[in-house]
Amino acid sequence: MGYDKFNMREPFEMQVFCTTNLERIFESFSYDINENGSKEFSTHFDTSNFLPGRFSFKPGTAGILEVNGDFLKPKDDESILKDEKSGAILNGSGFITNDNNGEYKLYCLLGNKTGFIICDEFYSNNPLPAIGPFGRTKQFRVSYFKLKEANGYLANKNHLSNAKLDYLTEFLNWQKFRWKENSKQGLTSTIPGIISTEPERMFSLDFPLSIKTIYFYVLFENKPIKIRFKSNAVFTTKESKVEFISSIDIIGFREKLDDNIILEFTNHVLSLLSFLIDVKMQIFRQTVGYGSANPHFNSEYMLFKVRKLNDLHKNISARNLKMNFSELEVDFQKILSNFFGNEKMRKFGFGYLKILETEDIESNLKDLISEIESVFSGQKHHIYRDGEWTLGTMSARESVLKVIDLVEKKLSLNIVKKNKLAKKLVGYRVYFTHGTKQRGISGRTSDIANEVRFLYQIVTCFKLMELGVTNKKRYEHIKSQLSEWT
Repeated sequence: MGYDKFNMREPFEMQVFCTTNLERIFESFSYDINENGSKEFSTHFDTSNFLPGRFSFKPGTAGILEVNGDFLKPKDDESILKDEKSGAILNGSGFITNDNNGEYKLYCLLGNKTGFIICDEFYSNNPLPAIGPFGRTKQFRVSYFKLKEANGYLANKNHLSNAKLDYLTEFLNWQKFRWKENSKQGLTSTIPGIISTEPERMFSLDFPLSIKTIYFYVLFENKPIKIRFKSNAVFTTKESKVEFISSIDIIGFREKLDDNIILEFTNHVLSLLSFLIDVKMQIFRQTVGYGSANPHFNSEYMLFKVRKLNDLHKNISARNLKMNFSELEVDFQKILSNFFGNEKMRKFGFGYLKILETEDIESNLKDLISEIESVFSGQKHHIYRDGEWTLGTMSARESVLKVIDLVEKKLSLNIVKKNKLAKKLVGYRVYFTHGTKQRGISGRTSDIANEVRFLYQIVTCFKLMELGVTNKKRYEHIKSQLSEWT
């Protein structure tokens, strides 16, 4: 399996040789180029310096490393002996673990010596090792690891990361092309798909919008970052098929970025795009560094951060998304600036992903009201209570009413009985959270399901307003969803 075939959608399993010493990995990559132009390893690596094992990965779950033998505390490394508070500890079986994401890592040389795996976050998965032909077999659950090709070097920080996301191609919607027959009458079509390869009919392809790049700039954690959206058309002669590949480049504008910043930033971009299109996106491949055939310049490696994947990629066309890039392009730099400049907005992005993952009425109601409350937390507002205006902190019901009022004004709507609506929503939230039944609360989720869907549309509209989205089509769609409440 080639390095370029690995991604977070496809499971894989391979033989590995494990060590706690990265230098042993690099020593194993000593090779010469033979007369056929292929790599020929000049020295066989000493298997006594490694522990044999297997590494497997399934999408949406952790990587599993099974090792035959013990990772014992190195006697010549006093730093480990003295570092009692580090993430590296020894359990009762004498195995190094890394429960707290400490500085100590496990390194796994792939059996075919084409690359290696760096286990950054892992923990012991079975307290009682089994006895095997190589000694005790121990299993580690690896929640964060990197995959690196054999050639090149490993950098602590990098200027470039590339992420491929589900539905990004559909969101950008740049996959337009024409194909025509090279004859006098000509033949033109705008339908992507299989291209005829009949020898007596010569076709040529024209991609007027398929190869496109656009840049945006944001400040994140006081670091200037450039975001590059790009889309390419690839014609595969074997299948006679045109494939469109879209991705996002994350570029450190003035300084290099470490992996944690890259991962966090990418996840924020994913949550923002998911909110805009109203479909949960997934990262299925992320690389860091620069790829090159020259080992002196190749710093590229892949990041595997375990994420919950409820639904793997489904075939969703651009027309099924709530918005595409062309409808947002005029606002997009402003949207990014508003999103990354507002910590509450970024937290909402992650909460929204959770709502997209589930249809649980209780959970979604609690999350939606919690989001509304967070908008106004720590602020004083003029509130009309008991027949007079006062300055104070808004209650949950008052916060819900405030957001409804703002959306009404934006969409030119008149929500009837909104006071009763807000009271019912908050009453059910109290019941689902504390078990306390207020008057008129049945406790059945079916009795609040329509109101939760109403609140979802209200919060969505309010957040679009906060982001600075001006697309009329999106607001009209929300307005149509709320029409039954007017």
